[in-house]
Amino acid sequence: MQAHTRRGFTLIELLVVVSIIVLLIAILLPSLAKARRSSKLVVCMTSQRQIIIGVAAYSTENRGYYPPSNAALGNGWWSIPFWMNYHPSWAYAGTAASKNGHNIGRWLYSYTPSPDVFYCPLGPGTPGPLVDSTNNGIELDDAYRTGDTRLTGTSYFMLWNYSGYATQAPTAIDGSDPGLAPFVGPTRDLNVRDEANLLTCDVLEWQEPAGDLAWGSVHAEDGYPQLNRSESTWRIGDTTPETDYPDMQMNAGYTDGHVERYWSHDTVYAHPGVKGNHPARHYLPANAIR
Repeated sequence: MQAHTRRGFTLIELLVVVSIIVLLIAILLPSLAKARRSSKLVVCMTSQRQIIIGVAAYSTENRGYYPPSNAALGNGWWSIPFWMNYHPSWAYAGTAASKNGHNIGRWLYSYTPSPDVFYCPLGPGTPGPLVDSTNNGIELDDAYRTGDTRLTGTSYFMLWNYSGYATQAPTAIDGSDPGLAPFVGPTRDLNVRDEANLLTCDVLEWQEPAGDLAWGSVHAEDGYPQLNRSESTWRIGDTTPETDYPDMQMNAGYTDGHVERYWSHDTVYAHPGVKGNHPARHYLPANAIR
């Protein structure tokens, strides 16, 4: 009886199999990356909705009024509305408690107990321990719960009761005048969809850090550096704002509770100040401004 010998794969056959696997991986990886990014966009929408629910719950118990803004006016400039608290020069001086809302957690902790909802998963992530001028540290959860004033940025413009854009008409992203009225953040829940119904949106800004020109956003592609230690945003290179603006999907939340997508090129910008032109430009969804 003749014995059957078991034949193994030849080198050519193994190379063909490996080549097919590599080809399949190359085809699937972009789709997987796109799916992962889409899922993070959904989480981002959910986080903004949780913020809106917290703000609405606060207004229900306060005669319909929204919390004080987390931003403040000082030396002719408004602080940026994505800080969880105030600019460190104010906080270190001990004056933050007398300025507007002090810290988001001071008003929203009872309704939105976790600060994680203020950080989009597409951004650099939640910050580590916050420090003051003497490097005394505090964890983010404790800072949010206690209303601490040590500086930290979030992923979203939080626009309730924000008046930093009130003195200027928005400008189109290409530098033209779209003929819009100045944007003033909503002060109370009127259950009306009007020009003051935008509560939150993803951070998209252009500024001049250390003399450089740079876009900043939470929704930039992976691989960009963090804009600075205190901000949960990516720095998207040195660019000219009127011609090299980024193209990415973003989210915005409204007083009626819904969150919708918009594109970064469908925005208008304003400067957060009342004293001349602030070097920063903040970009808001154009269809939210009338």
